[in-house]
Amino acid sequence: MESTDTRIIIRCRKCNQRMFDYISGDINIEMKCSRCRRAMVMKNYTESFLRTRAKNGEYRI
Repeated sequence: MESTDTRIIIRCRKCNQRMFDYISGDINIEMKCSRCRRAMVMKNYTESFLRTRAKNGEYRI
């Protein structure tokens, strides 16, 4: 299992539902929050983009 400092938790910005844990690599994903049904698209997100904008290891989309 990865240590918590290398993992970024992706959460819904609207309802704070935990979507998935990001570990490394580029992302090009479409997803829908199971709680509030908000649809999101993550295109061309990079690890450095997520790491610079994450607060306390969490990024809200």
